[in-house]
Amino acid sequence: MPFVNNNGVKIHYHVEGDGPPVVLLHGLTTSMVQFVKGGYVDALKDDYRLIMLDARGHGSSDQLYETEDYAPQYMASDVIAVMDVEGIDKAHCFGYSMGARGGYSLAVYASDRFHSFVLGGQHPYARTAEQKVDDLKWIERWERRRDSILAGEESRRDPKDYDVFIAFRKQIMRWPPFEVEQIAKGLQGPTLLFTGEADERNMLTKEFAGNLPNTKFFSLPGLNHDQAFLQKELVLPHVKEFLSGVQQSLNGSGGG
Repeated sequence: MPFVNNNGVKIHYHVEGDGPPVVLLHGLTTSMVQFVKGGYVDALKDDYRLIMLDARGHGSSDQLYETEDYAPQYMASDVIAVMDVEGIDKAHCFGYSMGARGGYSLAVYASDRFHSFVLGGQHPYARTAEQKVDDLKWIERWERRRDSILAGEESRRDPKDYDVFIAFRKQIMRWPPFEVEQIAKGLQGPTLLFTGEADERNMLTKEFAGNLPNTKFFSLPGLNHDQAFLQKELVLPHVKEFLSGVQQSLNGSGGG
């Protein structure tokens, strides 16, 4: 699998399938494997050229330990660097959770490089006070886990992985670094948003979708944040119908 060097940071990526390009953006603490194990790659690769990348700090991409290294503009530039080296002028974007946050960033910094966005499990609004308390609990949990491994406890993870997650979580606590109106401006084209009905992000994601001119929203009854992604048989029909519709429109207008 190849790498691209983006201003000194190595980003690991993989391309699979054939057809219109779709960039896949995974969630926090995972990697591109999330889409493989989740069954999304097998379901989409016959119709689309899937551009999967490990976000900086994740998978086989370079690990970075400063909160500033995970600023949205850098995350967005990693995606564009991969697209450029692969000769892709425009693509569709499909991101979940942290990956959806990446999609919102791309809508601000590089909306002209995308035909459409499919963003799940995330709204673009600032963290609530309750969420920031939860963020701090995660940071404390990861610090304890890291220290336990350093003290000799066996783990499949390197203790430095937790330093990455901590830096990233601190960046998430600062979200968003731009006005929500800037995100909305970048999502004027076809957009599909979704969450699990039991996901705390459900209501605000639906609210945001209602403010966009070309956006569809669906929720998955009874499912929480993690379950919504894992139930691919419920998600994929919506995604396939949406992407197919956008492609038909592009083909009809001469777009590619």
